[in-house]
Formats: sequence, C-alpha cells, structure tokens
Amino acid sequence: IVVLPPASMYANLKCGNLDGYCVGEPWNSLAIHDGAGWAVTTTAQLAPRHPEKVLMTRRAFAGSRHEEHIALIAALIEACAWCDVPENRSDLADLLAHPRYLNSPADRLRTSLCGPFDLGHGRTAVLPEFTVFHRDDANLPSRPRAAWIINHLLRLVPDENRSLQTATARVFRADLYEEALKLTSPSPAAEPSNPEPVTLSIP
Repeated sequence: IVVLPPASMYANLKCGNLDGYCVGEPWNSLAIHDGAGWAVTTTAQLAPRHPEKVLMTRRAFAGSRHEEHIALIAALIEACAWCDVPENRSDLADLLAHPRYLNSPADRLRTSLCGPFDLGHGRTAVLPEFTVFHRDDANLPSRPRAAWIINHLLRLVPDENRSLQTATARVFRADLYEEALKLTSPSPAAEPSNPEPVTLSIP
C-alpha cells in the first residue's frame, strides 16, 4: 500500500505502478473513460452521507484573523449551496475543467456531477447522493459527524482514544459555522431529500 497525490493515481494505474486506488472524483472517471480501470463501488453506496472533506485552519489563524476566517466559511457555504443545485452542475463541470483547477475534460467531470455514474464494464448507476454539497446541513460540523470520523480513526490508532475524543469539541466548531451562516445571503439551494437516519455512536 502506497500513498500518492490523487492527481497522480490515474497515471500510475495506467502505467502499471498500481493495481488499484481509492480516491475521489474525477480520478476514477479518468481511468474508467480511458479503459484503464473500473469502479468496484462508491462510498455513496458503502457509507451514504458520510463526512468527507473538511476546512481546517490553525488555531492561531482562527484567532488572529477571525473576520477573514468567518468570511471564508461563509463563502464556502454559499458556494456549496450553488453547487448543490442540479441545474448548476454542468456549469460547475466547465469551471472545474479549467487548467487552473482540475485541468480535466468537462465531459468526464459531468459523469459524477450530473450522472449517471459510469462504473466501467458497461455498468452505470444513478446515485443522487454521490456528491452532496449543501442540502440537509451537509457542512454543519456536528457532534455525530465528528463521532463518525473519530470512531473510524480509532480503528487505526486505538491508543489515541482519549486524546481524539477530547479533541472533538475543540476541533468541530459549530459555533463558527453558525456565525458564518449569518453572513450568507439566501441562495437557490436544492430541496432536502429526507435521507434515512443513520445511527452513529458518540464516544
């Protein structure tokens, strides 16, 4: 098992340096589109609505540049709301295709953003929950989401049980999110999809 930057995974698979990889889009679709690989499954199927990306800053930055920090969070909230509108997804693919961002063909980006998702070998899947940017408070740094991440980290580093549990409240700052939310303007976010409840254990 080796660690590589996501953008390097497809090239390494294609030239035979990797047998497979676990990564987010569009690096799966690149391999599938070129016939170099196929998707076994997706995390949307394995763990629906699981937390994934986070915005993390140093405590010193959050303290000394508080207004900038809150403005950054507010900007991300508004951007995520825009990205979650289905009618915006095609434009989002065009934007992300730009060389300064993902530098990938827009049609391959649309596979995961607009669907249906191509898993390879002639298999496709309609996955409405493949990428959830905003709806149903997707970005709220809540205790259950913190618990989900912590519980999975503990499987890897069980000796860190106590330190990880005590870090949860200090790291997942719902108060900062709520403060930033007050700066955002109303946006045409998608309607909530009323997902099935997920049971999480809280340390």
